[in-house]
Amino acid sequence: MKLGTLFTLSAVAGFAFGIGLLAFPGTLIGLLSGQTPDALGTHIAREAGTLVLAVGIISWMARRAEPSLGTNAIVAGLAVAYPILAIVAIASILAGLLAPTYWVNVILFVLFGLGFWIVGKPSFGT
Repeated sequence: MKLGTLFTLSAVAGFAFGIGLLAFPGTLIGLLSGQTPDALGTHIAREAGTLVLAVGIISWMARRAEPSLGTNAIVAGLAVAYPILAIVAIASILAGLLAPTYWVNVILFVLFGLGFWIVGKPSFGT
């Protein structure tokens, strides 16, 4: 797989979840957790949606970028973020906070994380 393809897939996921959390936070949280969020949960979902949408935009804009320090920074950030998301999600599933269907998201987080580590080969040096 090419890095541009990986960025495109990350962008599509970011757009879908970001817009979903912004526009329909109660519905999406309900599907993911089986619970209806209160006002604070709805606010936090919308804030998270904003950040997820930003990841989608960054990924979309990086899909055709040439290798550079900037591209490496995006790859490094996503190579770290996706595995951490997987760990947090697993902990939340095991604690009963998220529905078992959220394992689909965990798989996506793991695949994106592995993809950015393997395909992107991030460098954390100077």
